[in-house]
Amino acid sequence: RVAWESTFLSAATVQGVLTTLLGPAAAVAGIALPDAAGFAALQAQPGRRDAGAPAAMWIHLLALTLLAVVVVPRLLLAVATASLAAGRRRRFAIELDSPYFQRLARLQRGSVAEIQVCPYAHAPSPQATLGLQSLLAEAFGPRAVVRISATAAFGAADDAAPLAALPPTLTHALILGDLAATPEAESHGRFAARLAAGLPQGVVLAFVIDEATFRRRFAGLDERLEQRRAAWTRFAESMQSVPVFVDLEAPVGAAAVESLQAALARPVQVDAAALRAAL
Repeated sequence: RVAWESTFLSAATVQGVLTTLLGPAAAVAGIALPDAAGFAALQAQPGRRDAGAPAAMWIHLLALTLLAVVVVPRLLLAVATASLAAGRRRRFAIELDSPYFQRLARLQRGSVAEIQVCPYAHAPSPQATLGLQSLLAEAFGPRAVVRISATAAFGAADDAAPLAALPPTLTHALILGDLAATPEAESHGRFAARLAAGLPQGVVLAFVIDEATFRRRFAGLDERLEQRRAAWTRFAESMQSVPVFVDLEAPVGAAAVESLQAALARPVQVDAAALRAAL
């Protein structure tokens, strides 16, 4: 049932208010609103339990009014906004999967990057470890969680050798190598394949090659430096990636940060089975 009561409003005033609010819905639905006498009959009376009238008509009018003033405008706004966003997306191509925007998304969500560094056949010095942590802080922000695994010995890529368990919240994995070593598919490649096979879904894998030892040993021999870089580059390209060359014992520069971000924008996808078959 529906009825109305008021201390201050008369039936004529109530008629005017409801006719204004529900008139458009009534016109669309073809429902005739009561006249002044009809609204007077809907007024609640003390002691009368049968006052008012069936509420079905009024429920339909309220539903149509809400549809017109709430639902339809929001739908139109959503369509217009989606169209505008689609147009801007076509005009301004933005790589939302790039490390820069991933970092912004993590900051907006209040989450942080979790990075696992896996040295292979290379034990970084304490200074190089600090340089690596500084590099990762520049690339991922100061709140990034960095874990450095124990160095895997050369030849530890045997399928029977256990790998350290990786947390399910991991976002990035880095294989830390030494420029002084020559990359070999039978060792470095197999280790990378095993590590990639054990990564949680969606984790990005990249290579960081420390030049500190090589630069000390062959200082001034730029040709040998470029030759070794080329060897590591060919190795990384065979695994659909690019290496990041950085002297971890030197101050971190913007070029190293940009190189790391570029490498993470091209996540390596290692097919462990295909690599083992090729070996």
